[in-house]
Amino acid sequence: MWKLKVAEGEARCCGRGTTSWAGSTRSKNPPQPTLPAIGITDFGQVTEDTILVALRRALTAYSSLQAHDGHWPGGYSGIFFIMPVMIFALHVTGSLNTVMSPEHIREIRRYIYNIQNEDGGWSTHILGKSSMFGSCVNYTTLRLLSEELHGNEALNKGRAWILSHGSATASPQWAKFWLSVIGVYDWSGNNPIIPELWSVPHFLQFIQENFGASAGWFICQWLIFMGTNLLAPLLQQYWH
Repeated sequence: MWKLKVAEGEARCCGRGTTSWAGSTRSKNPPQPTLPAIGITDFGQVTEDTILVALRRALTAYSSLQAHDGHWPGGYSGIFFIMPVMIFALHVTGSLNTVMSPEHIREIRRYIYNIQNEDGGWSTHILGKSSMFGSCVNYTTLRLLSEELHGNEALNKGRAWILSHGSATASPQWAKFWLSVIGVYDWSGNNPIIPELWSVPHFLQFIQENFGASAGWFICQWLIFMGTNLLAPLLQQYWH
């Protein structure tokens, strides 16, 4: 994976993988004694000694991950559809090249390739199996960022994974929605969402407030965009 050399400002490529930073940091730190794990089945077994052992194990584990200048390196890469949604929004508003510098775009492309699974697809969350959701939105993001299929083995593997697993028609609503917004998936292929959901009585369990923060806000956006069939200009050079 790509990373910055700590406190030196130099970027370098360290191979692909989402957890190589942990192994790299551990290998550079001096070995720490391994304390045996203590299994506890009920609170009656909790003693001062078991608590101290658990704390020492935690301190040992975190110490092995600490970089030489004192900080703990890592990346917020748990959810693999946040970055694509941002790129889709910038594309729709025509501000992609205004907000993103060429350096930003180059590193976003590198990041997406780094999190690609060996089978060619992308997962929805870190270290997960390839999913149609993760594959569709990350593949499309690369195309919006001017990546071309010709001579690009990784991108062709991603496309092949999508086509061999049912294409975008097998993706969940979240993927179909954004693909429709950028103009590569017809709105008629989306499951309808009725706005009356926002006016049902509160004693019903399926009211919007019970969907959770993320799901509730996403569904609210879907209603607005689907009601107007929002469609961004399709830039044909990205898809041919």
